Amino acid sequence: MAINKHSCGKYQVKVTGIDGRWITKLFESYKDAEVFETDLKRQKQTGQQITNQAKNISFDEYFVQWFETRESQASAGWRRAQLHFYRDHIRDLLGPVKLASVTPQYIAKVLNRAYENKLSEQTRLHIYSLLRKAFGDAIEIFHLLHVSPVHKSFKPKLPQKEARFLTIEEVRKLLLFAEGKPYEIAVWLGAYM
Repeated sequence: MAINKHSCGKYQVKVTGIDGRWITKLFESYKDAEVFETDLKRQKQTGQQITNQAKNISFDEYFVQWFETRESQASAGWRRAQLHFYRDHIRDLLGPVKLASVTPQYIAKVLNRAYENKLSEQTRLHIYSLLRKAFGDAIEIFHLLHVSPVHKSFKPKLPQKEARFLTIEEVRKLLLFAEGKPYEIAVWLGAYM
């Protein structure tokens, strides 16, 4: 590992990955380069795989690999929904981009387009959650990235709906309906609560 001053005036961190290729990154300040180098050293010491693979694969290639490894982690219905969200709302913007090149601006673009297409808040939240999980696993499981471009500030806010309560007339009808039935006491208790 080394920190060198680059000809452009920036500081370059250089380290050999497990695949034998150089991992390099440029920083504006020596301090930032030092923090990155320290993190890489810590990762190496804890046995994590440090690789330059994220610069070589597209997000689409990563997503296919990620989706296959997460097969047992969700229900069949949610897996179909994930594929739908990826295919219809994410792939055309992020698919061809190299995994290491995906920035928060790309994520914002995906979520902004979902908003412009008038997708529901819940659908936009699902798209956000899918991206957050995929990039989180790129860091924690695959060790391809060091930081996620999906920030919490991008999370769509769901509108708060006030709970609907029965009117007095509706409660009276319910109590009359439950009269003499085995669950009458439960209905009365629920009405009083």
